Amino acid sequence: MDDVGASSQSSLPPAEPQAPNPEPPEPQDPDPDLSHPLLDDNTRRAELDERAGFHFVGLSEKKKDKVLNAQVQIERAIEKALLSLGYSRDELSQKSKRDEIRGFLFYRNGKLLSMKNIRVLSERSPIWDPP
Repeated sequence: MDDVGASSQSSLPPAEPQAPNPEPPEPQDPDPDLSHPLLDDNTRRAELDERAGFHFVGLSEKKKDKVLNAQVQIERAIEKALLSLGYSRDELSQKSKRDEIRGFLFYRNGKLLSMKNIRVLSERSPIWDPP
């Protein structure tokens, strides 16, 4: 019986050397491409305009455009900063979450932020302690 076992082992092909285990992929950022905003500027502007509602009553079209342009710029910077901090695109894609952020940024105490304060926001780093 020992001879049979020995001969069957010798008929097996020689074992090939094992290739080293491939290295695991390097961890990726939560969102490697922050240059793609969640909304295009026209959609963002339309949402901001709708959100403003009665806050724009009495403003000239020129002033309204100025406010909306600044809000779009600020919101894009905030979005990019939040994504870079690890907030999920899914969460920030929810209109209710965007409206919550907009309320905090642009409508403190239920009033539209003045152009002076909007300018201050647009000149600051996206990560800040609110004024």
